[in-house]
Amino acid sequence: MKHIGSTIALVLGVLCFVAGLTQPTSNVNYFRLGIVITFGALAYRSAKKQKLGEVKTSLFRKVLELVLIVIIELSFYYRMI
Repeated sequence: MKHIGSTIALVLGVLCFVAGLTQPTSNVNYFRLGIVITFGALAYRSAKKQKLGEVKTSLFRKVLELVLIVIIELSFYYRMI
C-alpha cells in the first residue's frame, strides 16, 4: 500500500473528530484536533499522488492543498476551529 501513513492519519482524524462531537467538554479539543489531522492527511496525500505521478498536477489541487494548510495554520494561531 502506497498511502498507508495518510490512511492511518485519516482514520485517526475522523476518530478524533467524532470524539470531539461526543465529548465537547473534554480538556482536549478533539474536534479541532480531528479537523487538523484530517486536513493535513488530505493535503499530504494529494501532494504525494502528484509527486508519484498518480494524478496530474492542476491548479485546483495546488490551491486546495494551500487552503488546507492555511486553515491548519490559522487554527493553531487564532483558534478558529
